[in-house]
Amino acid sequence: SFNFRKKIEKNTIVAFYNGIRILPGASESKTWDEDGYKIFFPSKQPAGTIDIPEKFRDLKNYCASLAHKTNHSFIPNTEFVVFDHPRWGVIPCLASIHIIQENEEIFVKYGYDLDFCPDWYLAAWELGKW
Repeated sequence: SFNFRKKIEKNTIVAFYNGIRILPGASESKTWDEDGYKIFFPSKQPAGTIDIPEKFRDLKNYCASLAHKTNHSFIPNTEFVVFDHPRWGVIPCLASIHIIQENEEIFVKYGYDLDFCPDWYLAAWELGKW
């Protein structure tokens, strides 16, 4: 998770999501722990993904983009949008959906399908932990 040290206005890009591109059909899902950092690859929709391999999930090993450190909330303060980055090309990023106050944690709705999601996500939904 991460917090900003200053107030963020609505519709502000707050973080990028970059990693290794996986083309459609090149990878098979195994477990939620292994696939937990995979996200849609906007250039290869509907089936392409971007992944951050396990050894790069720690900020000590990779911090060029930070959206992968954003926690889930069913009531988020950011949303995923597509951005044409000058270095990485078309990638997902997080944009604020309302004003975010200084030191407020950044959250995004992961948007998992309730019929195919990690146990913690379904439990949070069922308990109303939004």
